[in-house]
Amino acid sequence: MGEPTWATCQADPLCSGVQVSPNDRCIAHLAGNEQSGLLDGIAVGESVDFRGVTFNAALTQKLQKAIARCTAFGISLFTDCQFLAPIDFSDFKFQGACWFDGASFDAADFGRSIFHESACFLGATFHAPVTFQLSSLGRADLSRAQFKGGADFSSLQRRPSVNFQDCTFEDITSFENSELENGSFERTQFQMVRFSRATFLGLPTFRRAEFGGLANFENVKFPYGANFRYSSFPEGCLFTGSEFGSRGPAVFAGAQFGKMTGFTKVKFESEVYFSGAVCKGSISFKSSQFSDLLHGPLSAKDVNLGYASFDRSVRFEVSSKNLGLSRATFSAAAAFSVRFSTVDLTDVHLSSPLTISSYHSEFTVGDLTVPDPELGDLDPLSKVTRLAGVDAKLLVLSDVDLAKCSFAGAYHLDQITLEGDCRFATPPTGIKWGVSTVPFRWWTQRKTLSDEVLWRSQRPVKLLNKKGWEVSREVPTQTPSIQNIAATYRQLRKTFEDGLNEPGAADFYYGEMEMRRRDEHASRSERGLLHAYWALSGFGLRASRAIGWLAASMAVTIVLMMGWGLPNQAAKQTATGIASAPGKETTLVIEVPKQNLTIPFDKRWTLSRLERSGRIVINSVIFRSSGQGLTSAGVWIEMTSRFTEPIFLGLSILAIRGRIKRK
Repeated sequence: MGEPTWATCQADPLCSGVQVSPNDRCIAHLAGNEQSGLLDGIAVGESVDFRGVTFNAALTQKLQKAIARCTAFGISLFTDCQFLAPIDFSDFKFQGACWFDGASFDAADFGRSIFHESACFLGATFHAPVTFQLSSLGRADLSRAQFKGGADFSSLQRRPSVNFQDCTFEDITSFENSELENGSFERTQFQMVRFSRATFLGLPTFRRAEFGGLANFENVKFPYGANFRYSSFPEGCLFTGSEFGSRGPAVFAGAQFGKMTGFTKVKFESEVYFSGAVCKGSISFKSSQFSDLLHGPLSAKDVNLGYASFDRSVRFEVSSKNLGLSRATFSAAAAFSVRFSTVDLTDVHLSSPLTISSYHSEFTVGDLTVPDPELGDLDPLSKVTRLAGVDAKLLVLSDVDLAKCSFAGAYHLDQITLEGDCRFATPPTGIKWGVSTVPFRWWTQRKTLSDEVLWRSQRPVKLLNKKGWEVSREVPTQTPSIQNIAATYRQLRKTFEDGLNEPGAADFYYGEMEMRRRDEHASRSERGLLHAYWALSGFGLRASRAIGWLAASMAVTIVLMMGWGLPNQAAKQTATGIASAPGKETTLVIEVPKQNLTIPFDKRWTLSRLERSGRIVINSVIFRSSGQGLTSAGVWIEMTSRFTEPIFLGLSILAIRGRIKRK
């Protein structure tokens, strides 16, 4: 915006060298003689030059009368003017370009004023509230201006292009309901600003802008996107109901957000960039629509994407304490790399695979490291808490903590994909003592569902049976039934089996059988068998238990053999017969003497009898007859051991195989 060409004043020799527009009045006359009446002679549409004039109260009053009388100026030059009293340009017309560069205002009113050409307030200072409400602007340059009072630019007309670069707003500022062709607010400092229901018909830039108070961008339309790169919102911002069109991206890369940040019900039709953005509080995208790519990483205390919809593939990185995805809709494949986050997947609607994975190192953008939110000593391993209503066949969980995850209400759990280090809850460790028939409890370690932990903690049984089973998550309105928990274990076991991970499936088989054993609705015979199966071998999965029973059974059998099964001595067979003449048959009768045990009881416990008993017992374990003479009691003892001890051996082998087998 260059100033017009000015000619030398010819009206008065005293004004030699003063530049004025041709045929227009020279303000030097006014400055030298306030009573000259020159202000009274300004005609409608006449160009004026008031450069450098200080308008005190009296002179301001004369100017105000001239404004009221003529209603319009032509080219207007107020460069470096000082208005020491309030000035009212409301409903006034500037028919030519006007300059207020470097001007200083007390209070000013430009409401409903019309600027037919450009308006320049470059470096102007407004010491008191100023209003441009309903003004009709074309191009307006207010860069480096300072607004020490409130500023009202609401409902601007004619879709102006405005430049507020490097401006300072120290009080409430409003651009509500304005339609702006273009807007540059680069490096602008706002105290509190409202852009609600405004429309930017071009690409506005708020690059490195600072918003000291809450910034209100509710229901704003950005058809060409917007640039908020490196902007600062220490007190937060609201973009509720705003729309970012398809003609340009919404860029918040490197932005700094404060306590409350709301992007609720926002429509993003183009790409969205939150690369390197940091939020010290919570940021909400609840019910927002993402029609294009969403870029991270984003660092925030809490991130809420509940009820949001994603129409295209998403790969988003988040570092936060909580990540809410409940009731979100994913129409294409999505992958979330998360740090620290507790993820809620309740009722997520999936049309394509969704991957939740932990990211173990800090996120970076180029050469810059994105700082994690201040979360204390939390484990970077992310946690999934709820899967109710999720179609798990399209869900992939990788390197996540499932110790507090409720699987109740999810379906197709047998097709869920669990990769990497997925951690589950575990039973209490060590021996727990208490008042009971058996005064202690000891639980073997295994992968355990938090649903079982919750069920055990809610059982109306002895305190000792619940000791150590602490509630690991908030109690839902209804505790999952033991039948549902057993079904969940069964489905997850199939997942591991389909993944060729038999050792991983073993713990879920154990959990399923444990729930069946505890099911009071099952028949007594079934529960009795399950109790026996559990006690003898831990459902065929506890080799130490089966080996212990085998060793105990063999020891008892050896003792019984030494005490009652072995005769006094090994049987000696004798043959008797009559020798026949040569050529004739000879008949021999072989007699086995009856095996008796007459040795005194205290003499039966010798090393030789121990060795014989051990051989008999070891042979019986592998279903071979010992081939040694036994007493009648010994025969029954051996038969019993040949039936029981191979069972314990088979259970031991089965348990070991279950822990090391790979298909």
